[in-house]
Amino acid sequence: MATFYQTCIYLCFGLIAFNLLFNFVDVFGAFTTTNPDVGIAVDEGNVLSELTGLTDASMNGLWLIAVGGTGIAAIGLAWITHSITPVGIHLFSTVFWTAYMRTITVVNYGGYIPGELIVVFTVITLLLFVAAVIGMLTGSG
Repeated sequence: MATFYQTCIYLCFGLIAFNLLFNFVDVFGAFTTTNPDVGIAVDEGNVLSELTGLTDASMNGLWLIAVGGTGIAAIGLAWITHSITPVGIHLFSTVFWTAYMRTITVVNYGGYIPGELIVVFTVITLLLFVAAVIGMLTGSG
């Protein structure tokens, strides 16, 4: 861990591993995924619709457009720059934020951590993610 950016990349990979393990345990029903205040059953398919008011189909379409559009942009940028780094950043970003959103879904609706702490943790995670991407772009990661 020679540089700050390299440290951020390692921390992001650690968060990915934690989030994936958390989701793995959740699949076995270890955590309650019902909001105790209103009794809405929440899973990864309907959490965004509960938060935004959009339907499941439109949220799935929005996510597919976001991931597909950035994937096409990453491939185009990789072709223009003759570097595979944009594709790697896209794959890293997709896995990282998908796992993170799923973990926040379980934690937020399970009521295990107060919402204010989730916001603080999300901001810290965002800053670590940005530093990791900067490290990937500059080659210091």
